[in-house]
Amino acid sequence: SQSRHTWIFLSAAVLCLTFATAIPNLFTEDPAQADHQASVCQQDGVSNCTYVNINFQALSEENNSILKVPTIGTLFLDYTDEYDGIVHLNYKNDDQTTGYLTYYAMQQSLIGTFTFITGETWKLAKCGDFCYVFYGVTEKKWTDYNEKGSKNKNTKNNQKDKNAKLKIKINECKAKLKKSKETCMEAYNLTTAENCYAIGLTGENEMALLEADLNNTQTVNEQLKKEGIMMESRLASLGNELKTANEMLTNEVKSSESKRSSLETQLNELHADMEKLKYESEKVEKAKEMELIQLKREIESKNEEIFDLREKLEEEKLMKEIDARLDNKNPEPLIAKRSNCLVDPSFVSSSVSITENRNISVHGNGKFDIGMFLVGGGGGGHKLGGGGSGFLELSSVEVVIDGLLFINVEIGEGGSFDEDTNESGAGHPTRVFIPEYDPVVALGGNPGVHKYNSGGSGWSGGGSSRGGDGGYNGSNGENRNYFLNEKEYYSLKGGKGTGQNLPLVAVGQVSLAPGKGGTSHADWFGGGGGGILVDGKGPKHKHDGVGEGYGGGGRKTHKANNGIAILWIKHSD
Repeated sequence: SQSRHTWIFLSAAVLCLTFATAIPNLFTEDPAQADHQASVCQQDGVSNCTYVNINFQALSEENNSILKVPTIGTLFLDYTDEYDGIVHLNYKNDDQTTGYLTYYAMQQSLIGTFTFITGETWKLAKCGDFCYVFYGVTEKKWTDYNEKGSKNKNTKNNQKDKNAKLKIKINECKAKLKKSKETCMEAYNLTTAENCYAIGLTGENEMALLEADLNNTQTVNEQLKKEGIMMESRLASLGNELKTANEMLTNEVKSSESKRSSLETQLNELHADMEKLKYESEKVEKAKEMELIQLKREIESKNEEIFDLREKLEEEKLMKEIDARLDNKNPEPLIAKRSNCLVDPSFVSSSVSITENRNISVHGNGKFDIGMFLVGGGGGGHKLGGGGSGFLELSSVEVVIDGLLFINVEIGEGGSFDEDTNESGAGHPTRVFIPEYDPVVALGGNPGVHKYNSGGSGWSGGGSSRGGDGGYNGSNGENRNYFLNEKEYYSLKGGKGTGQNLPLVAVGQVSLAPGKGGTSHADWFGGGGGGILVDGKGPKHKHDGVGEGYGGGGRKTHKANNGIAILWIKHSD
């Protein structure tokens, strides 16, 4: 147990030694300025005036919790406060020694007062640019002087009262003496008071003593008056010194404010230069951006020229092949997609999937059936419901082709939420135009709305708000019950699905599958209705809340998916 206590004591001693060595000194003595005589060091009541260098690093937030001050000792930070760039730091220690520092961080200026429990006071003052002095203040001398002045003032007043009383007593004695002489003359029937001298001697002696006391008192009054004049002169001198000190402080503050104003002016000029540089940089960047845009336009123009040349060559090649086929008795049809020419020599049953607006050219002779499966664009989502997926349309037309047939295909774009109107848009229809025939149209899905029936309708319905997922494979979107408070209850409905089964298209050459419905997140935005996957693929996935596949319904924050068109052609029976 004893060795354990010894180990703890040694550890504590080492810790204390380590801690002590880390305590920063507030200042160090500056012998270089020993010949300089600051005005504060010349004042009465100042002793041990020493020039010092301030360690401002000791006042940083990392170091100011404990300070070592020469003559004063080690002080611990009690509390701080700051106002308009001026920091006040208050220190104390177990011996009840206190320190009060005022630190102007911007001006690197510091003053302070340190007081022992005995009342002994030391001060840290600024004596000029980069000049500081540390000195003791004999506060007792000032206190004695004030007490003496107060005492003299009271003595003077008491002496005046005493003089007045003496004068009254002297007058009473004179009256008494006069009356005694008159009584003596009347008693002895005397014509003069000479024989009454013995009788009045005692009173005259007493009066003489009182008059002597009065003269002495007047002398004391004269001395007090002289001392009062000296005190008034000293007070006037102290007032002048105080006025001089205030003027010095005012001049220093004005100088500091002037420096601060100069620094602010420089800072404003620096900001202006930075803004100008930023403007010039943006101007250069904008010029580069315009050059890049112009270069891209030139590249696009060249690409279009190359594309047109390539298309022209392929059309010439295709026309030659058509002429060769037309010489045969049973020519097969050809499908050509403008941006990607597709030629199928066998073409008993050929199909093409289209995901953006296109013009299709079909070459051949005779009667043909053109089959079409269309999906409209998905409906936009609202904060109170997901959009329905695009509607489906399956159709076919019989056409007679005599050489060339042009077909125009428009793909329906997905709807989205408009922040300005707080409304969501329906999906756009997907349409196929064949000359001399009515357009074949698949409508876009309906949007989510700000109503109790919040999910949009479509092939698969959009989910309601408050956690409703989108429908799947033609089903309705999910419903949700919503309690606004204890008295108000709402039943929110998902969008209606058509329940339509996916058909067989392109004589089985193309595989269709339902996409998953969108998921509702955070019990708020409803999920979009699921769309169509073609050969297991769909548009690029945007968000879990958007219905999967072509024509998938949207959610409030993400646009719905575009539709698709699948076309195929075969000989009529």
